[in-house]
Amino acid sequence: MLNHRSSFLMITGLARSGTTFLTQSLNHHPEVACFPDPLNEFFRAFHHFAYFHELGIVKDAFYPMDNFFFSGHPAVRKFLETTDLRHEIPAHQRQSILERVAKRGGRYCPVLKQGLSECRACSFDALFLELMSILLTSWEKKNARFVGLKEAWCEHMILPLAKTFPNMKFIHILRDPRAIISSNLHSKSPYPLIFNVRDWRKSVYWSWRLRRPAERELRDRFLSLKYEDLIEQPSAEFRRITDYLGLPYSDEIFKKEFPVANTSYADLAGINTISSVFVNQWKERLPLEKQKCIEYFCWPELRKLCYPTGKSPGVGIGLSYLGGKGEISYSETAAWCRKILPSKFVYATFWKLGQFLLESARLFFFGTKLCWGRMIDGFFYEKGYWDYLVGSKGDRSA
Repeated sequence: MLNHRSSFLMITGLARSGTTFLTQSLNHHPEVACFPDPLNEFFRAFHHFAYFHELGIVKDAFYPMDNFFFSGHPAVRKFLETTDLRHEIPAHQRQSILERVAKRGGRYCPVLKQGLSECRACSFDALFLELMSILLTSWEKKNARFVGLKEAWCEHMILPLAKTFPNMKFIHILRDPRAIISSNLHSKSPYPLIFNVRDWRKSVYWSWRLRRPAERELRDRFLSLKYEDLIEQPSAEFRRITDYLGLPYSDEIFKKEFPVANTSYADLAGINTISSVFVNQWKERLPLEKQKCIEYFCWPELRKLCYPTGKSPGVGIGLSYLGGKGEISYSETAAWCRKILPSKFVYATFWKLGQFLLESARLFFFGTKLCWGRMIDGFFYEKGYWDYLVGSKGDRSA
């Protein structure tokens, strides 16, 4: 029976960064049972609970995870960084959590559609245990050493989980943002480029932060990887993963075929094994204007993580974002995006101008090193991360 001391595993990172590939690979191991995308709505509900707990605000169910780059609220961010899941579920959330988990999580893990009627938990930690137990009933590896889940956009949930479940481990994956955005724009649910950029930078921040010795709850419990390394050096990287988990290693982890291919590129949908063909698809499929805009917005992180770039981008490159070619149109955005975006006219004019000015200010501060105090917190999360980015040495370990 699952409990607070069970050996849970969480795989997270930005959507399209390789989380599904990693999950499918680890499921080839006889001692791992990892479920794809079952509880995103559970974690979103806890994110919304933070607003209710700290500010008394009841968030709309569609409100997404904050990237905390001039979004969200400092009190909410602090709460999520210091709390655990041991909180009573407010009355206004109890039924909606189960309904949304069944609807969204049930698409990937159908057992959730039938099993939620058995849930009786009144707290978030107890509900997590009930949901994971329901998932495990559908899996043939009921005695797996690690019971895990894969969820995108949930890096900021690692600390609450770590504080609640002391034996839980976490694997985080990063990928070149140009590859992520190219894949997203070829999907059925494209997001504005600026959404993806800021979510990616948030992911890089958490990769840096959770590897620091200062995060005592995560000592020997957090591993950050790069998608490109997994594809190009699979034996070395998967051995690194199994060593981290304390599991025996076998090449079968990544050499077996996957149940289905997971790609946004229709012409590559027949590839259901590990393949380097996916690494640089963005170079051919992502329009040059969008490539340059991504480099403009992500320059400090791209440079730090040793991803290939040209020379330092100038404002002229960023201006293509305002010209229309650097960002997708309002009509191209996914339906959920339009629920939180301004009107079509405002999106194409004032909204885009505001985003461009914020991003240009960030790049200016990075280039001139003229940033201090609250400006650092706003544009670069915290001073330690700012110092990390402006340091001259590249970071290939992330």
